[in-house]
Amino acid sequence: RLNGGRHLAAFAIDLPMRAAPKVLVFGSVNIDVVFHACAKLPSPGETVSCASCSRLNGGKGANQAVACATVCGELGDEDGVDVDFVGCLSVKDDAFVLGALVERGVEVSKCQLESGVETGTACVLVDTQAENCIVVSPGANNCLSAEKFIKAMDSRRDAPEYACALFQLETPFDESVAVAERVRRDKNNPCVTFLNFSPAKPELA
Repeated sequence: RLNGGRHLAAFAIDLPMRAAPKVLVFGSVNIDVVFHACAKLPSPGETVSCASCSRLNGGKGANQAVACATVCGELGDEDGVDVDFVGCLSVKDDAFVLGALVERGVEVSKCQLESGVETGTACVLVDTQAENCIVVSPGANNCLSAEKFIKAMDSRRDAPEYACALFQLETPFDESVAVAERVRRDKNNPCVTFLNFSPAKPELA
């Protein structure tokens, strides 16, 4: 489920930069509990069986980060393209969640770990016709802090300059706005920002 957003990644690596470009993804990371080949999608009050169940990494932000890293890896560019992912998750899940991202070539050192809150979780039911229904508990995604990320950037002399930044709506919108404003501050190194308007929020339309 760590996929999607490849066209944004392809655009990012075409941006002119004085050094190897860096891509920022600021957003959600989830653990997806997927029930495969359900006999049917349940009606209210109904219990159904499925063929199998799996626990996977997901979240729209993590998906974007992996897509960017995958495209960059396929190019085989000697200069390379770094993908920084900034998300928030439970400290108890860091090995499972962040380990999978590192294996796909994503930099996760800027992720935020919280105790006393669960990592965002999605329950995904898929029937034999590939129809699905999903319930999401945001969990630690609601704790993602722009302030922590910006303070960390401003405290470093070698703070990264991003060619582009990607956002979604699975984390607090105001936090994404604050980060977007910060990374676009440097007029000598303009940062292109993208927003995946999903899940749709009519109040922001």
